[in-house]
Amino acid sequence: MATTTREVITLQLGHYANYVGTHWWNIQESSFEYDPSKVSGPSEINHDVLYREGKNLNGQVTFTPRLILWDLKGSLHCLKKEGTLYDFRMKNRPTEWHGNVTVNKKPKIEKNEFLKDIEKQEECYHVPSEYEEMETESAENSKEMETSEEINKREETDRNENCDSGNKIYNLDDSTEVWSDFLNIHLHPKTVNIINDYTHKR
Repeated sequence: MATTTREVITLQLGHYANYVGTHWWNIQESSFEYDPSKVSGPSEINHDVLYREGKNLNGQVTFTPRLILWDLKGSLHCLKKEGTLYDFRMKNRPTEWHGNVTVNKKPKIEKNEFLKDIEKQEECYHVPSEYEEMETESAENSKEMETSEEINKREETDRNENCDSGNKIYNLDDSTEVWSDFLNIHLHPKTVNIINDYTHKR
């Protein structure tokens, strides 16, 4: 009698567990095959056990780990708590507060070369949301009009520069301070939980 494996939720509690987990999820990500023409038969790995399928606001299918993790404040470095798959930009909403507002911002942490290259690769396959399309249209209207040939040439040049990472070798020993510095996957907005009572010290 055949049995089916049910979904597994992974818990990562603490900084060390998140380091180990990052290696684990990077290995899982490397076993994904995104090109259907390269799949010759049934997969030996059932990714539905560890990953959940969803859709972002652009209607793109997403796969995020069935994962809940905890860590201390300051341990995410340049990773957003809510992730990057979903557009969480605040829309212009009326506010009930009419007093003075003080905005405190931490300095932005620079991404290492590995994360920058991953970001460039993702831009090659990115489908813009309606919000991004409106921003692009208004920016284009404020510039001088380009011919379609110039636009195509510029877009092709940008694509070639961004998408061709080659077989780069990264020295992550010098640029890794926390586990998110070498994380190669997207997380669901409800995955990351931060304990704000304590701060992670590097």
